[in-house]
Amino acid sequence: MNKEEFNIVLGKTISEIRKKKKISQETLGQELSLTRYSIVNIEKGKQQINVYQLWKIAEILNVKIEAFFEGITQSGGNIVTFGHSFNKSTLDSLKDFLDKEH
Repeated sequence: MNKEEFNIVLGKTISEIRKKKKISQETLGQELSLTRYSIVNIEKGKQQINVYQLWKIAEILNVKIEAFFEGITQSGGNIVTFGHSFNKSTLDSLKDFLDKEH
């Protein structure tokens, strides 16, 4: 998994957990002293975050930091996360979809 793929998977995971916790992008951004636009970019994998920001996100969402990495493995060049397998083409399609969503 390269850095771009990692950021996409991490961002998607942050988004899924945030939505489950019913916390808005704006609220998460305010808690992190970031704009909603930054949260959108983090969740799309376009903006890399540092370890401290990830730790703060875990704290705000009330999850262990490990929750962002559970179920992420590599298998034969595909990325498998939470039971979904993604090849490079699928990840590119996902990225295009997320770009159009916001």
